[in-house]
Amino acid sequence: MQSILGVNRNPTVHLTMPIKKIVSGVDFVLGTLSHFDHFDKAVTLALGDSIKMYIQPADSVAYTN
Repeated sequence: MQSILGVNRNPTVHLTMPIKKIVSGVDFVLGTLSHFDHFDKAVTLALGDSIKMYIQPADSVAYTN
């Protein structure tokens, strides 16, 4: 996916391990921004429903499936 400014593709670095391993052991996610290139459908699927999200109330629509 292209970044919001069209400068970089996301992810901007090569992931050195599978996403499942990266999110293994994560207790919660702190969402500070609701831009579509910060939190997209792939992230939603990778995190699943079991990881708690903490977000600003105004962003609650942007962070739902």
